[in-house]
Amino acid sequence: MAQRDVGRPEHELFLLDAADAMKAYHDKQGVYPTRWVQLPMTFAAGLYHFGDPDVRPTVEAKERWKPRGCDLTYVIQSADATDYRIEAVDAKGKALFAIRQDGKIERLEGNDQPTPPAMPRANRESTDVEALALYLVWEGSYGVYRDDHPGTKGDSIEEELFANTNQLDYYEERRAKGNFDRELERRRIARLAKRLREDVKGRYPNLPDRR
Repeated sequence: MAQRDVGRPEHELFLLDAADAMKAYHDKQGVYPTRWVQLPMTFAAGLYHFGDPDVRPTVEAKERWKPRGCDLTYVIQSADATDYRIEAVDAKGKALFAIRQDGKIERLEGNDQPTPPAMPRANRESTDVEALALYLVWEGSYGVYRDDHPGTKGDSIEEELFANTNQLDYYEERRAKGNFDRELERRRIARLAKRLREDVKGRYPNLPDRR
């Protein structure tokens, strides 16, 4: 396919998860934590098991944590009883995004570089066997769709929905064996809520329903 399937940016996925974890901690303790290890939070870019290394913060991480597979490092810059600030920092140490107690992600001044999307590893070629299997299901679905719909002249929402549905069906099998993917979890929830078509259209706003 000429058009790649993309999900929400890594920083958005992480910072929103972190905001939920910070709120849960504050609800119990009355103060925001200053170290990542204080949060029972799991995060990774791509497929992971809960027992994998680097998907949970360690004591050594202190206020800086770069979860497995992530491009950015996440830093708790400040935290007290009333507010906190978490920044997403690139490899050069430049803070690109931030989030505070209000839960709104802020693009920092001077940040004019787009961040890589959090495309599931399952949607790109990989040496990870689990991710490769999911990728092949996703990619192969386009050929099946076009065999079943002769005369198709280009990408469409129906075709993307077919590929997403097939991949999620297979993902359910892998998930039952302990394999998780952040972006596919989000799509899974959308399907359970009967909003998968809406989710696909949100990722491909310029595609027609059919071709």
